[in-house]
Amino acid sequence: MASIIPVAAFLGIAMLAWWVFRVVARDYHVQGRLTSRSSFLETAIFFVHGCSSYVYLDSQLSAIEFGSLSFILATTLIVIGLVGLYFSMSRLTWVVSIGQKTEGLHQAGLYRFSRNPQIVAYFFAVLGYSLLWPALLGAVWVALYLGIAHMMVRTEEQHLASVFGDEYREYCARTPRYVGPTKKP
Repeated sequence: MASIIPVAAFLGIAMLAWWVFRVVARDYHVQGRLTSRSSFLETAIFFVHGCSSYVYLDSQLSAIEFGSLSFILATTLIVIGLVGLYFSMSRLTWVVSIGQKTEGLHQAGLYRFSRNPQIVAYFFAVLGYSLLWPALLGAVWVALYLGIAHMMVRTEEQHLASVFGDEYREYCARTPRYVGPTKKP
């Protein structure tokens, strides 16, 4: 019975994320932007995902081997992820980052190498965090993040294509969604 709880929690979060991004897509379509409600829901689903790590981690921290290679790798990934997240999000103002105002298509800084550097950066932090408590459920938790983040990205891509048209399509043609080689114009 205890092993069913994490599976049910992860499936519940995945279904909730699907619903959240349907609401977000509807707000983009009807309002032409994120509403306060959809901004809250997007934030909430990532918060719920973050808190769901307690389904698999050891609250006594006994599994962490401080000073081990895995600990060093995990903390390095976390630091890289958080620093990358800071630099990718610092290019956006708070109002722009929650979808309330669009000043233009951001293509400078880390956005030259990835259309979603904040998603890539946070992935490193999530991966590092899960490596602190190596377990199959940790891998599932990372996969759940990837699924939620991809739903958000796909929803935003549809909106950006409708707002910026050819400029966005050209940006997509030369810049990878997540990581990969940058294409020459």
